[in-house]
Amino acid sequence: MVTGYDFPELVENDGEAIRTELGIERSSFRKKIVRHIHARMLGIGSTPTIPSEIKHKLESCSTVNISWDRSTAEGFPVHSYRIKRRAVGLHDGDGPRKVITLDAGPGTHHMVNSPSNVQSLSLPLASDWATIYVGGESEFVDSGLELGHNYVYRVQAWNSVGRSAWATVDISDSLKKLKCSVKPNIKRSRPRIIDESNEGEPENWSLQTSYVGSIFYGVYFVMTFVITTIKGFLGLLGLAGALMRYKRGSASSTYLANPDPVFLSFFRFINTCSSRVLGVDLIPVSMLGDQKSKKDADIIHDRTIGAVGLNGYKQISRDNVNELSRHQKKIRSIDSKDDFHALDRRGKFGRRRSLSTGNLDQMEEIYKARSTISSAKKSYNIMKRFKQKSADMSVSSRTTDTRPSSLNESSGDLSICTFIDTGTQRKREELSTFSQTKEGSIVSEESESSRPSFYDDDDDYKSCNTCKKRYKFGKRWKHHCARCNETFCHKHGRTTHNHMTACKVPGTCVCNVCLGSDPYKSGGKNASKFQRKRSWN
Repeated sequence: MVTGYDFPELVENDGEAIRTELGIERSSFRKKIVRHIHARMLGIGSTPTIPSEIKHKLESCSTVNISWDRSTAEGFPVHSYRIKRRAVGLHDGDGPRKVITLDAGPGTHHMVNSPSNVQSLSLPLASDWATIYVGGESEFVDSGLELGHNYVYRVQAWNSVGRSAWATVDISDSLKKLKCSVKPNIKRSRPRIIDESNEGEPENWSLQTSYVGSIFYGVYFVMTFVITTIKGFLGLLGLAGALMRYKRGSASSTYLANPDPVFLSFFRFINTCSSRVLGVDLIPVSMLGDQKSKKDADIIHDRTIGAVGLNGYKQISRDNVNELSRHQKKIRSIDSKDDFHALDRRGKFGRRRSLSTGNLDQMEEIYKARSTISSAKKSYNIMKRFKQKSADMSVSSRTTDTRPSSLNESSGDLSICTFIDTGTQRKREELSTFSQTKEGSIVSEESESSRPSFYDDDDDYKSCNTCKKRYKFGKRWKHHCARCNETFCHKHGRTTHNHMTACKVPGTCVCNVCLGSDPYKSGGKNASKFQRKRSWN
């Protein structure tokens, strides 16, 4: 060991003691050493300062960049820096460690079982300081880091006079942030030992089983995710459809639809739980068959269409009292039978529309009056055809019968009278009154000649009121007429919304019958358009 007390002896005779005692044979080296010893003895120069502002940047779990500010010294500059590293292992375990001899040939290994050499794996294993860098740069990149270890670095500066103290930096916190110092699985981190004598044996079945199991687990996870996504999408579609149907009021738009709710007790149980927990009913009570809620819904509907209060009273009075007089004025200004028939049909539907406000008494009275007039029309038509047939028979009997003409005439009159006497006195009076008016005869002839007999039947809401064909999904869509409250297919009327959605209440769809376009009349498509145009004027 050389100290400052030995400097005078070392510099004597141009450093002869350096050659003999220290073994430095090269004269150039001895001259430099002697020169620096003289400078040190004279108090010239100083050792470098400790490296400061040491920074580290962890680029990955295996690479770290270390930088620092340059050290300073008096007299002689800093020409070298030295970095050392120490690793601290994080392995846990019990029992002796198995050490693999990397220098030996393949398939050879030995166990360290000596108690003095066995270290407890439950404590961190710290290695010795190892020099990893010597140079003049103030930055170094270490790419030899391993998982499961923490690392500590120290830096030292050198010049011709001496060396500085060590500056230490610990990068454990940065490794923990990137999860690079997590304790690895011992089973997976243990080195695999290959023995030449066992090359023919199969590989570890546990590793193969875990690999296959991970594949099946991944497939199961993907399938479960796809199925759950599809279920969620279908559930959202069902919820959207339910909200749309509830908003559209499809149950009211079908006019006669009053379906019984399914799973009534289940939905009531849901409402009971929701009212206790949330304080509200998740399902509207009106959808569960509650009479009070249905009545409230009807009241809201009547208010929406303006059929309650003073407005409803005025509307009913104006439609029922003045409808007949206005209808008669229109009839007088029409000369054509077709135009009269169109206006007559519009008048009927107008009265039915005005009575759709809920006044059942007036609706019943007018329905009875219509049925009486309809029966009178049919009786009059039957009597007319029978008279014509009797007249033809009487003419043919005059040409073939040899009896006196008085007998033939009496027999013909008797047949006609016999037919008329079969009806009641009330029907004969209604029939005679109805046959005296010119308008009544026109209506009866037109209704029998141009319209089919099934127009007098009631609408069952299962077939179109124009073509009488049943509704089919995707082929013939059902709509509700806002004027006559009957149903029609999308081919025989004017629709204002998509066929997949229900008609609104109050609606805006109108059938061809209300529009005055009767497809069963002669004249074709152009004639129907012309009649519809004239009927609306």
